[in-house]
Amino acid sequence: MATLPLAAPAPLWAQDEDLPPDVRERTYLDLSATGVAASGDSFDANEDEDRSGGIVRAALGWDRDSGADHFDLRASTSYYVYTDDTRSDRNSNRLELGYGRDVSDKVRISVMARGATELSTLESDSADEARVLGRVAFEDGPHRVRLTGGWRWRDYNGAGLVHGDGAMAEIEYRHRLGPGTYILAEAVYDEISAVVPRLTYERYTLRAAAGIRVNKDVDVDIGVRWRDWENKYRLVGTESRTANSFAPEVGATYEFARRWYIQASGTLIWRSSNDPDYDRDVQRVSLTLRKRFWLQR
Repeated sequence: MATLPLAAPAPLWAQDEDLPPDVRERTYLDLSATGVAASGDSFDANEDEDRSGGIVRAALGWDRDSGADHFDLRASTSYYVYTDDTRSDRNSNRLELGYGRDVSDKVRISVMARGATELSTLESDSADEARVLGRVAFEDGPHRVRLTGGWRWRDYNGAGLVHGDGAMAEIEYRHRLGPGTYILAEAVYDEISAVVPRLTYERYTLRAAAGIRVNKDVDVDIGVRWRDWENKYRLVGTESRTANSFAPEVGATYEFARRWYIQASGTLIWRSSNDPDYDRDVQRVSLTLRKRFWLQR
């Protein structure tokens, strides 16, 4: 689920009297509940894009800016309930750490690490994952370019016997047109090579998006995503299974009360594949209610 933008009228940072003037720090708690309705059949993992149900999430975050140094820490837990009787409910936990350093007034270098349990991934309906990423970001006026790359390790049975790993890389360009308004384009490559060959895949993603600040309480997001992937060892007859999808997306976020947010989104996924059981379209809508509590800022 996308992170909901903030539209609070108060300044983002409120200085703690005990902190030096060049240090900014905040701690927050996000609570959310999401309902999802999707038209697809739950025959494959596919990152839950074709499954209906509900999600309850709690996330505790902390970040700190100290001169040129930037620190982030976020812990979250999410419980997924599925309407499909063939899919077991799951509880997914995450811990994310990040550190960034401004090497100039336009360039920041960052490293990020994440550990997560019971993810729904493209190749499996349950995987534990660890990842390490590095990023270089260049920002000049309204223009921002980010280059990200790293490695992921996945465990599919909780005992380390069925596992996989692989690279991921991303390039993103964003042009800011005004407060809360932007256009964005990105290209992503990710892969997994697993000890069980049928879990191995290679995927390419292209996405274009725009965000529009309608007023201080309402933000609208639109986008379109294209994906192409291959499961090299998952055979359809004598050929590897291949697939691609094209998906327009639209969403809106409304702050209807102070730090209370409601988000609605919809996606149409046109998916083509040489596997007849995988060659189908998905209509997906979701509705999220979120509350943010500032614990320190």
